[in-house]
Amino acid sequence: MLCENPWEGGGGYTPQQVADMTPDQIYFRLCDKEMLNEVREKRYSSDTGSIAEMMDDDGMVKGRLADGTVVRMPARVGGRSVAQRLREQAEKKRAQEKKK
Repeated sequence: MLCENPWEGGGGYTPQQVADMTPDQIYFRLCDKEMLNEVREKRYSSDTGSIAEMMDDDGMVKGRLADGTVVRMPARVGGRSVAQRLREQAEKKRAQEKKK
């Protein structure tokens, strides 16, 4: 169906274009649009509501493993990215070395 003529309900892709596609690209082009809507609704619906409800008092994010065990994620939710924090740490270290 991906290589069939678009006038006949196909995708109009060449065999080379199909070969370069990832499996999920092929799946999304072949499956029914209504089925994709059902999957999207199931995936993005959440009982928790907002991220604030998932956080502990100390700012750690609460989560659940596949077996149902409750865990606290080691990464804090903050306004700065990991790259930004590493850059700031490196600058502090350079400033301390420069003072010595």
